[in-house]
Amino acid sequence: MAAFRTAGRGTLFALLAAVACRGAVRAELAPAQDAGAAAVDAGVRMHADARPSYDRDADLAQRRAAAREELGDRTVFDVEDGVFLLAAARPSPVFDAGVNLVRQALPAYFHDRFARHPDRAVTVFLFEAAAPYTASCTRHMGMTCPAEFGVYIREKREILANLGPGVTTLSHEIVHPIVQTDFPDAPAWLDEGIGALFEAPVFPSPGEVHGAANWRLARLKAALRSSRESPAVRLDALFATPDDTFRGEAQSLHYAMARYACQWLDERGWLWPFYRAWRDGILDDVHGEKAFRDATGMSPEEANGPWRAWAGKL
Repeated sequence: MAAFRTAGRGTLFALLAAVACRGAVRAELAPAQDAGAAAVDAGVRMHADARPSYDRDADLAQRRAAAREELGDRTVFDVEDGVFLLAAARPSPVFDAGVNLVRQALPAYFHDRFARHPDRAVTVFLFEAAAPYTASCTRHMGMTCPAEFGVYIREKREILANLGPGVTTLSHEIVHPIVQTDFPDAPAWLDEGIGALFEAPVFPSPGEVHGAANWRLARLKAALRSSRESPAVRLDALFATPDDTFRGEAQSLHYAMARYACQWLDERGWLWPFYRAWRDGILDDVHGEKAFRDATGMSPEEANGPWRAWAGKL
């Protein structure tokens, strides 16, 4: 399960560099130049204010039409949280189960977890088997599906989900557009770790959600037993993993590490304080290590031992 994106933490670094550069240039300006720059700034603001506002209803209508063209005349729809347009080729128990899961998950996700709801519509294509899912990947992405169960195409704001193996693919994939709005500069390991945490969601009460151990545990345990891979199974290694490396050759291990890092934090009540502190303080805490220490009382390196011991006993 992957969230395809062309912008991420690099956007933040570029923005910081641009702001710093602009500040240095403005300090050198003569009064007349400064007045001219102010006029340009005002013009930019006026231009931005003149841009048409987002029309969610129109966007949803266009997405409905596109989904019907893709899936056929029997296409069924459901809209959740005002932005998630769920679409399937026909009425079915699988579609109903997917809708029910999203209805259960979203209130929990926004109960003391995420703060900002997606600000744009998202199309969620639901497929009952692998064949139509993979065919849709080819049409939407021009490539083979990068993941067996589901994918979020960030630029198009589209989720493609193969629900044949189980509907909880959805509780993973809908995390990505939420993070895109709530914490747009979150690294891949945190975005995918939280999504993977909810591949096996447990809803102990309304508004609560946690993740049970799932199939990714076998990959993590195999790495812990491997003399070759075990040295790389470290929390501090996750914090230092660039997005392209996270999704590289060792992707299956990285996903397992991120998923069980999030479960370990969640079981101790640390995940969401950590997430919120990093999100809100990222300008001063780019790698999240301060937020982690504030939430856990340990650095990522200091937490390696307790985390590995916990994972080994699962």
